[in-house]
Amino acid sequence: MQYGIEFGTSKMSVFLVNPKEDNPVTLAVLDNACKALGVSIKDEEKEDYRKLLAVFHESAEELMKMPGN
Repeated sequence: MQYGIEFGTSKMSVFLVNPKEDNPVTLAVLDNACKALGVSIKDEEKEDYRKLLAVFHESAEELMKMPGN
């Protein structure tokens, strides 16, 4: 499965989306983020977006552990 994300003119592809079991990103977190941003996601796509946000969260945590942060 491949997800495509577009930010303006930049694109990113993510091939594997397997967040850790203890990841704090839940469907409620996703719903709250969408509400705060004023966007909506189809119900049948929410789990996919939750996983993508969860992997992004894990990546951000790893980057913050790197020297200089």
